Amino acid sequence: MDRGMASEENLKWLREGGRRYVIGAVRSDLRRFEQKIVEAKDWQRIRDDIEVKLCPSPDGDETYILCRSEARKEKDKAIVGRFSERLRVLLDRLQRRLVTARKPVDRDRVNRQIGRMLGKHSRAANCFVVTVRDSKTNASGLQLIVQENKDWSRWTERSAGCYLLRSNVANWTEEELWRTYIQLTEAESAFRIQKSDLSIRPVWHQREDRVRAHIFICFLGYALWK
Repeated sequence: MDRGMASEENLKWLREGGRRYVIGAVRSDLRRFEQKIVEAKDWQRIRDDIEVKLCPSPDGDETYILCRSEARKEKDKAIVGRFSERLRVLLDRLQRRLVTARKPVDRDRVNRQIGRMLGKHSRAANCFVVTVRDSKTNASGLQLIVQENKDWSRWTERSAGCYLLRSNVANWTEEELWRTYIQLTEAESAFRIQKSDLSIRPVWHQREDRVRAHIFICFLGYALWK
C-alpha cells in the first residue's frame, strides 16, 4: 500500500491479523535516515535508475527500505524549484506592499496571508524563514524579513529522489521488497486506464449483486483493453 495508508491504526490491524505488508512510509520518516542517505555503502542497484538499501528499524520489528530513483530525483527538484519560485514571488510582492503602504497594516491579516501562501505551496513551505517585524520607517508599521532556510535546502538536495518503504517481512531481499511494492503502480495504472481509456466511473449501486456485476464489467473491459 502507499503511504496514504500508513497510519498506526492500519499497521496495528495488519500486525494483529498476522498479515505481511510492504507499505510506503510517511515522508517525515525519511528524515530519520539522513545519514544512511549520505553514506555511499550498502546501496544495491537493482535497475539502471534505482538503488535500494535495507535499514533495520530500532525496535527490530520492521525493515525499512530506503529507495533512490534518478528519474524521481529530477522530478522532485523541478517540483520544489517551481513551488519555491512561486512562493518567492508572492513574498516579494507582500514585502513591497508593506514598504509602499501609506497607512498602518494589521499584523494578523499579514500573518494570515503568509499562512495561505505557505499552505498553497506546501512543497516549498520550509524553503524560507519568514518573519514579520515592527518597522519605524514604513508607514505600514511592519516589515517582512525573508531568509533562505539553508538547513532545509541542504536536506532537500540530499533527499531528492529518495523515498522510504517499511515491511514486516524479514526474509526477503531489497529487490524482492521493492518489486513487490512497485506492483502498486501497475494497479494504479489499471485504474487510470479504466477511468480514462474505458470511461468507467464509480456508480453508487444500492445492491450487492449490482456492485459485483459492475466490478465484473470493469474487469472484462480492462481484460479486453489489455
